[in-house]
Amino acid sequence: MKIGFKEAVITPGIPANLGGYGDRTGPGIGVHDDLHTKAWVFQSGRDVFAISISDLIGLPRTLIESAREKAAALSGIPKDRIFIGVTHTHSGPIPMDTPTAKSNPTYAAHLINVIAGAVYMAKEGLTEGKLGLSAAPEFKLGANRRDPKKPFDPTLTVLSWQGDGGVKGIMGSFGCHPTVMGPANLLVTADYPGAAAAAVRRLLARDIPVLWANGSAGDISTRFTRRGQSWAELDRFGVLLGARMTALACSPDVMHDDASIAVASRMVELPRKRLPEKGEADRRVVEYQRAYDEAVTAGKTPAEIRVVKTRLEGALCERGMSDYFDRLEYTAEIAAARIGDLGIAMVPGELFSSLGQAIRRGSPFRFTMVVSPAPVGPTMAI
Repeated sequence: MKIGFKEAVITPGIPANLGGYGDRTGPGIGVHDDLHTKAWVFQSGRDVFAISISDLIGLPRTLIESAREKAAALSGIPKDRIFIGVTHTHSGPIPMDTPTAKSNPTYAAHLINVIAGAVYMAKEGLTEGKLGLSAAPEFKLGANRRDPKKPFDPTLTVLSWQGDGGVKGIMGSFGCHPTVMGPANLLVTADYPGAAAAAVRRLLARDIPVLWANGSAGDISTRFTRRGQSWAELDRFGVLLGARMTALACSPDVMHDDASIAVASRMVELPRKRLPEKGEADRRVVEYQRAYDEAVTAGKTPAEIRVVKTRLEGALCERGMSDYFDRLEYTAEIAAARIGDLGIAMVPGELFSSLGQAIRRGSPFRFTMVVSPAPVGPTMAI
C-alpha cells in the first residue's frame, strides 16, 4: 500500500468576501489562521484514488472540473478517480458568485492550479505505509441545529497512515457545520477543522498531514454545543476533536498492510423543490420576522434566536430565488470509493444526517465515511 499527500496554502488576499453568513457586516479584513488545500493519493498495485479537500465554503462545478482535468494531466491519475471537495468553513472566501456576494475570478483561477498541483505532488510523494481504520461515536461537537434532542449520526471515522515510528497522517470525517465562529467574525479561519488539525500536531509533536472530510452536516451544527463564538472556544473544539482523532489513529481497530482500491461514480438528475407562490412566500416572511422579533424581545438564548432567524433566512431565500431558480443546474455526481474495509460515499450538497445514517446502514463495509462537503447549490461535483 502506498500513500502520498500534499498540503498547500490557499489563504486569500485581504480584503476578501467571505461565505457562509448572509448577515455578515463586511468583507474579511484579516487572517486568524491559514486555509489549505489537502490532497491524499492512495495506490495499491495499479489501482489509484485521489481526494482533495479545501478549507472553503463551496466550489462551482466548472472550477472542480477544470481542477480535475488539470490534475489528471499532471499526475496521470484518471479524472474519474480524482474527487474534490470542501470542509465548508463559514469563514473562508467564496470562489463563486452568489446572490449576495461576488467572487474574485483571479483567486478562483489560482485555486485550480493549487488543487491540481497538490494532487500531482501527492502522487509524486507516494511511499509505502499501512492503513489504519477506526470509528467511534462523538456527541460533544454537534447537534441538530433546530432541536438538540433530535437524533443524529454521531460517527467519527478515522483513517490513519501508519509507518515506522507510528502515525504518519490522519484523515477524519464527522458531520457537523464548521460554525464555531459567527457572522461577526471578519477574520479568515478554517474553523474547527483547522483547529483540530493543529491540535493533532501538537498532541503527536509531529508535523503530520491531517485532512478533514465533512460528513452529512446539513442539519447538524455547533449551535447548541458551543459555549460562545470566540477564538478560545474554537481552540476548545479543536482540542476535543483533535484528541479524539489522535486516540483513534493511535489505536486503530483494523490495520491493512495492503488494501484493494475501487472507484465508481454516476451523474444523476435531482428533483426540484417547488417554491411557494409569491403571496405565500410574503406571508412566510412576515410570520418568521414576527417570530424573530418576539424571540429577541423576550430575551431568548442566542441558540434559540438563531433557530428562528434561520427560518426567517430560509423564507427570505425562497422569496428571492424565483428570479434565478430555473437557471440552476440539477445534475450531481454521486461517487463511491473502497479502500480495504473502508467505503467512502461522496454525495453533493448539504446532506442531512438521517440520509448519512441510511447510507452507513446500507454499506457493506465495516467502516464507512459519508463525505458530503456542502457545496453551494446542486452544481457541485462532490
